[in-house]
Amino acid sequence: MDDVIVVDVLPADARAELEFADIFDHLPPDVDEEFEPIPLGVPVAAERLPMRDRPAGVQHPLPDQHNIGALDAVCRECNARHFHCERAARGHFSTCCNNGQVTATGQRVLLPAPVRLTNLLIDDSQEGTNFRRETRRYNNSLAFAAFSSDLNPRRLPGRGPSVYTVHGQVYRRVNNDVVGNEHRPPSYCELYFVNSAEANQSRMRQQDVADRLLAGLLADLDQMLREINPYAQAFRNMSRLWLEEQERANANPDLIGPRSVSMHFVTDAARDQRRYQRPTANEVAAVFVGDDGRPPRDLNLVIFDRNPVDPRHRMQTIPAGSCHADPMLYPLFFPHGESGWHFNVMQEGNRNNQVRSRNTIREFVCYRMAIRYTGNNDTDHGGISLIHGGGFLLQQYVCDQYVRMESNNLNYARRNQQALLADAYQGLVDHVNQQHHLDEANPMAVGRRVILPSTFVGSPRYMKGCYHDAMTIVRGQKSHRTSEDGLFQTTDPIS
Repeated sequence: MDDVIVVDVLPADARAELEFADIFDHLPPDVDEEFEPIPLGVPVAAERLPMRDRPAGVQHPLPDQHNIGALDAVCRECNARHFHCERAARGHFSTCCNNGQVTATGQRVLLPAPVRLTNLLIDDSQEGTNFRRETRRYNNSLAFAAFSSDLNPRRLPGRGPSVYTVHGQVYRRVNNDVVGNEHRPPSYCELYFVNSAEANQSRMRQQDVADRLLAGLLADLDQMLREINPYAQAFRNMSRLWLEEQERANANPDLIGPRSVSMHFVTDAARDQRRYQRPTANEVAAVFVGDDGRPPRDLNLVIFDRNPVDPRHRMQTIPAGSCHADPMLYPLFFPHGESGWHFNVMQEGNRNNQVRSRNTIREFVCYRMAIRYTGNNDTDHGGISLIHGGGFLLQQYVCDQYVRMESNNLNYARRNQQALLADAYQGLVDHVNQQHHLDEANPMAVGRRVILPSTFVGSPRYMKGCYHDAMTIVRGQKSHRTSEDGLFQTTDPIS
């Protein structure tokens, strides 16, 4: 007990009033009785004790450190890296390629990252640090389209990193015309219609960019995209043809005016699955001069030099199932313009699903987000993943893909009401219409009502089913699903 120091924290008169149950009979003989320890549960004096004399606040022992293991289990189908605990019972992995059912071919193959972006992700320089901290702002400044949503201003409690949360509707929009006017400054794809210096000046004049981004780095990234990105090259081709038409009209006074120039984006920019090089400007979009051109049959977007319908309406929505959404919204993730998912992405893996022949957006995004990078910050940067190094932009990308998946599920429920046996709920629909007076003539009522299945996560029927499941588990009773309304019922109904 020579190395133990007992501190007297109570005065002598207060210590004399305390009753100890034979606690001093077991003390070592070399401990003086005037240094009596404080028993647990006895109130301490009103005066605050020094910090070094207060008892520890840990009430339970700390858990043992848990190690999930190394990320060295490789999928035999797509070479994605996993933890060993992620392996299925049959020895394969389903969270990357769904055991060989999903793969990316043609223009959907992610090409090696440019050297400039790789250096920004691994360097400790001022530009690298600023780029990793403001990746989302750099991307949105260089994007061809706008990603807007009702952001949730509520900040999650705790000291963890910032979390990207979306509340409400998500919009993916692109400009309808690219010739700027005096009413609003150029933005998004309009910036690639002008020269690089003018575009960077417009970007740096934005309120949330001027004090956070580096002008030199923004100019380097803009120049990089103009050299390798097929969408930037397509807008450059459109700008060149538009200037030629202006010069042609000015040189010939007999012409009424210059012919209109338009650019058409096709539905599937990756039709030729045998090609494994990066796409070109002519493959993602076609530029037409005049009104006599024959546009492609399947169109997603049409961008004019000037909007021929309504000059004040300058934005159009990118469809949720468009393959142009990812490369136009995230040019720093897909600098080579790799195509994204669309409705007609067929199964091209080693295995085929007997139920369906197309890949869902969830399967495609899981395959694209699988970790296949084997290097570190010192060596082997050839397979570095721009998506996983995106920081806060990665959170936006994940939220965007989840919203697209929800939109795809809602579209399926809307178009397949008969396959979902929606007619079986006609009695329920009539009851709801009568209760809410929906059958009465209402000129403000637009659209039609769609019955969501009980398997749609977040719907009222899904939440009500989860509630009945929870109450059934609590009461220890078995539940069964009826074929009339799809809700859970018990032998003893819950009041």
